[in-house]
Amino acid sequence: MARILDAWGLGGWLKLDVFGDTQRSVLSKAKRWRIRPTQAGQAIAREVSVMASRAHGASWVAQIEAIVDRDQALALKGRHIEIRRSDFPRLPRGEYYWVDLIGCSVFNRDHVRLGTVLAMDDHGAHPIMQIKPSLAATHDEGSADDLARGDASEKATLSIPSEKATFYIPFVKHFVDRVNIEAKRIDVDWHADWL
Repeated sequence: MARILDAWGLGGWLKLDVFGDTQRSVLSKAKRWRIRPTQAGQAIAREVSVMASRAHGASWVAQIEAIVDRDQALALKGRHIEIRRSDFPRLPRGEYYWVDLIGCSVFNRDHVRLGTVLAMDDHGAHPIMQIKPSLAATHDEGSADDLARGDASEKATLSIPSEKATFYIPFVKHFVDRVNIEAKRIDVDWHADWL
């Protein structure tokens, strides 16, 4: 949900870089956070109570239990904040949590599997999907509706150039036709040769 950037003030408050919309962050609803180290082998993750938290400009500030001075807050710099899925509010139809998009397979209108969503990022104007291309893409001969129901009849393999480690598709209506979180599938208007 966020990364601890720094200490904020002298009283043990934390300054956070929120992943996603700072003003509408789900951090505001969660009363317990999990603080996770950024690398394996570091201290274990721990769950903490949130005493206070709020948006502060482009970042977020928070006070958590047992962190009472600047030195303690600085010791957490770089760690990640996680929250329970049950603390996520229900979204309106057509909106998605980025964490749910990661790992989805991306298919174009020709039913070619372009790759898998590795990450989501906000570049100001709109969100962008970072996609790891498929080395040999699967071409499904059924319609997108057939595929969602599992009724695809045939499959063929197409070769997609893999010079790039990743590529990007804007996550906007102009390019994204359909998202099916249950099937872990995103259909896009994107040609295989645009990779």
